[in-house]
Amino acid sequence: MLNNALVQVFFKDKTELFIDMHTKWVTFLDRKQETQNLFYQDVIQQPPDSEIYKRLKYTKEVLKRGEKQQPTPSRERKFWIND
Repeated sequence: MLNNALVQVFFKDKTELFIDMHTKWVTFLDRKQETQNLFYQDVIQQPPDSEIYKRLKYTKEVLKRGEKQQPTPSRERKFWIND
């Protein structure tokens, strides 16, 4: 996580996912180095087998796992990436 508002994930297959938690903007760089820019609500309306949907879901799971392993901060962070 770069800061409290921006998440950047590099995947082994050279794809990348950027999430701006404030604007709810998601950017996905695919294997062909082509970029998709979508709002979160548009991503979750994609087919569940689409790459951007799968990467966002994976990222959400990793962030939630990390939250459980970290000591509780004085102010609880809430992710807008919901089920």
